[in-house]
Amino acid sequence: MQRCLFVFALSSLLCTSVHSKTANEWKSRIIYQLLTDRFASGSSSGCSDLHTYCGGTFKGITNNLDYIQGLGANAIWISPIPVNTPGGYHGYWAMDITKVNPYFGSEDDLKELINECHKRDIWVMLDVWRCVDWLTYQTWISLTLL
Repeated sequence: MQRCLFVFALSSLLCTSVHSKTANEWKSRIIYQLLTDRFASGSSSGCSDLHTYCGGTFKGITNNLDYIQGLGANAIWISPIPVNTPGGYHGYWAMDITKVNPYFGSEDDLKELINECHKRDIWVMLDVWRCVDWLTYQTWISLTLL
């Protein structure tokens, strides 16, 4: 449980300022959910192996905010940001919850995305996972492989 709280605290620190909205305020938003790795990879050839990273980044999202806004969305929900185990392009196989996944970009890239969203009145929701279950499972697997 402490690790989940740590992830929440880390996520909060990455933002230049944290603004909490109520459930009723969120109900007024049109949320565009995206998987960071699969959105705006910058490659015209597409992704040849869907079992691994395809190249989507925070900068790719930032560069496409006009597109997202043009769809009528005024909030985005991005996939989890921590460093993942190999093949964890989706963000749900956290390996190190204290670091931003470098495949998606840097902490500064994430901050820039959030700041650009706020300039456009686009709210940002950061997905989190049930980290205690996954990290406990990872530890158990590691111990059984010794």
